[in-house]
Amino acid sequence: MLNGAEAFALFAKPWSRTTRILVMVAGLIGLVWLFMAINPLVQSVMAAGLLAYLFDPLVRGLERRTRLNRLWSARLVYGVLMALLVGISALLSTVAYNQYLNLQDDFLKAIALLQGWLTQPIRLFGLHLQPLAIIDNIAQSGSSALSSIPGGAFSTLLGVSTNLLWALTIVATFYYFLVDGPKIKPWLVELFPPDYQPEIHLLVDEIDQVWRLFLRAQLIIFAIFFALLGSSMFVVVWLFRSGLLPLSPIGLVVLLLVVYLIVQNIDNVIVRPYFFGESLQLHPGVVLVGLVGGLAYGGVLGVIIIIPLIATAKIVGIYVRRRLMGLPPFPEPEVVEAKVIEN
Repeated sequence: MLNGAEAFALFAKPWSRTTRILVMVAGLIGLVWLFMAINPLVQSVMAAGLLAYLFDPLVRGLERRTRLNRLWSARLVYGVLMALLVGISALLSTVAYNQYLNLQDDFLKAIALLQGWLTQPIRLFGLHLQPLAIIDNIAQSGSSALSSIPGGAFSTLLGVSTNLLWALTIVATFYYFLVDGPKIKPWLVELFPPDYQPEIHLLVDEIDQVWRLFLRAQLIIFAIFFALLGSSMFVVVWLFRSGLLPLSPIGLVVLLLVVYLIVQNIDNVIVRPYFFGESLQLHPGVVLVGLVGGLAYGGVLGVIIIIPLIATAKIVGIYVRRRLMGLPPFPEPEVVEAKVIEN
């Protein structure tokens, strides 16, 4: 039998190098698998984190200018944002409903024109095609397929409930990120050995600066996009209302769709690569390819976070390369200042 001291000495034996490597690899694999298994939850948490990161300067500014602590400053900012969200949603719903009432006649005319077009036969390679009959067959086939799936209505209701649940998750997680966000950086630094914590602290500060620059550039890009889109659509609708655009209601809808696509492509091909490239010191080609890859693999959230992730990978890669080559983890300040002056 071992006494208490001997048992403690036996179990206090440090892990071997091989054991530590195996545990780290297994933990990394498990973490990747967990992220893939709970991908919707991860996306909700990341969205909440981005929102908290975006509004953190407001909380810090309120904390500096008043006698409120971090908790109450965060609560005040959160409450104001939720009130604005509810108010803007109600306002937009009212405006949309009123616009629908104003444009109801145009929509009815557009539907009538579309029905008239669908009833006209199309002659193609000697064949007479009836568009309305084809659409009816497709609709009947789709209805039959949906009716053959048991629990279709329940699945739809479940999908709506799940999306609502993720939205509530974002709202709730956003509050906790806003309150306890400043504790994340010290926690990350303390995960590393004490000898490396000073340089890890500088590395995290550099990454933090990159994300803040990204969010500022993103706000500017959003403002430019909505300004271009709003002004373009306003001009098109005004010209249509004034009779200067001799278009049918269907033609107006198609023209508005074309305007949206043009503005969207200007935003993706010109505005985003330029602003992100300038602010994050990335080549515009890298930004463009990253946006395409983020959209293909991550959807809307992928497009939003792919560029700062690339910039973060660049910073971490430079740090690791310098460490592997036996160089200091960061360039000397004098060298950095000299490069900036030369450029």
